[in-house]
Amino acid sequence: MQQGKPLAFLSQALLKSVYERELMAIVLAVQKWRHYLLGSHFVIKTDQRSLKYLLEQRLLEGDQQKLLGYDFEIQYKEGKDNRAGDAL
Repeated sequence: MQQGKPLAFLSQALLKSVYERELMAIVLAVQKWRHYLLGSHFVIKTDQRSLKYLLEQRLLEGDQQKLLGYDFEIQYKEGKDNRAGDAL
């Protein structure tokens, strides 16, 4: 966020479980805007509650490993309050 507003949104059709789709969307967004994100702390807001605990897992696999090296936190935002992302 910059001045309290999202910097960008990303949309892509995905065919996996909700958790995997949300994780893949995060990885795609981080990779797409890595030149802005590397070296900066950023917040990822998601309506997928289980992703909030992604950083607490001991073993990371596949897409999860692609997020290593970034300084971020994941915040849960209830679906009814997360309309901007769903509108895409």
